[in-house]
Amino acid sequence: MDDPDKYLRNKLYQELQLNVTLPESKLLLSAMLSDGKPLTWWRGIVNETIDPLDIKEHLHLLIKAPEQYQICHDERIFAVLRDETFKILGKPTVPIDVPALLLTLTESFFLQVCLKTS
Repeated sequence: MDDPDKYLRNKLYQELQLNVTLPESKLLLSAMLSDGKPLTWWRGIVNETIDPLDIKEHLHLLIKAPEQYQICHDERIFAVLRDETFKILGKPTVPIDVPALLLTLTESFFLQVCLKTS
């Protein structure tokens, strides 16, 4: 496939009868995450009513089995998850690996618990 962006836009137009105006990066991320998703999911993506990356689902998978997460998910998907996690934590994004992200999450959680109990 020479132009995956163009192919996806054409295929989605055929299936949904909607013009896709998503940025290429979001469209390609959606394609990577689309396995097993119904057309209604794609409609939500194209209409921008849902995000392609379900942050809660992916954080749960990452925490539950970090090694498996790294094996099963493309580095670009992890990068989006990492960036979104830093955004939620209110911290600047730092290019860190899975163990470091888990440590950052643990520290943030610990600080929140300590602040609430003190």
